[in-house]
Amino acid sequence: MADRSETYYDLLGVPFGASAEAIKLRYRELAKQYHPDVNPSPEAERRMRLLNEAYRTLTTPHLRLAYDLRLLALRRLAQPAPQPFPYLRTKPVSPPVPAYLSWLLGGVFMLIVGLTVVYTWLHPYKPKEAELRGYGFMQLPPYLRLSASLRRLDLSHNKLSALPPGLWTLSHVEEADFSHNRLTVLPSGITHWAFLRRLRLGHNRLRVLPRGLGDLRFLTHLELQYNELIDLPLELYTLPNLRYLDVRGNPLSDSTRARLRRWASQGGRHVVGVD
Repeated sequence: MADRSETYYDLLGVPFGASAEAIKLRYRELAKQYHPDVNPSPEAERRMRLLNEAYRTLTTPHLRLAYDLRLLALRRLAQPAPQPFPYLRTKPVSPPVPAYLSWLLGGVFMLIVGLTVVYTWLHPYKPKEAELRGYGFMQLPPYLRLSASLRRLDLSHNKLSALPPGLWTLSHVEEADFSHNRLTVLPSGITHWAFLRRLRLGHNRLRVLPRGLGDLRFLTHLELQYNELIDLPLELYTLPNLRYLDVRGNPLSDSTRARLRRWASQGGRHVVGVD
């Protein structure tokens, strides 16, 4: 158990009232130090659980509001009553706060907490983004649960050699970044992301793209630079909204390059890496 006097702000090493961006940056620094993938000690695992709890509370608005109110209330209760100086003892002393007023303030606080809990239950927080860039993941940790409400997913600059099947249940993803990993295969499950608009796959080891890419009708931006692609599926040329394609650094065949040049000349598409 953590020291009861250690707040979430103390745990993360940020001042009370720190911005969400400062909290996020500090969490990422500490996660790289205590994450089980880099620090296998039991103490690091315990510390990482506490960091996750602190990060979730301080970056979720309603949870942070309730937590800050509780901290302020505890600090107020912990303050000793001021002692008058001897030369001021002749002055009238302010009367103590009536008991009924203390109960009233406590009731208001509990009412706020109760309303927060009810609101959270009726309107659960739905994160739109998950930025997991640069953590050195070789696979996603088992404790990591991605919300089905995600619109943007960043798993770039890790060490992933395969993408977990559970990703394809996130049916609302519009932007995904898997660049700078070790992917050799892109699963066909990517075609389940029917609303995908931007896909970054650069700097991997892909040799082939899956069938079904033609189902990504909303895709506008596709980065495939510095892989090991020789050919591209014909379905790619049928995507109606694809306007930007980057294929630099791939050993594309001459026929594929010629087809890409013809395709780029039709409809004002921008293709990088075919010259």
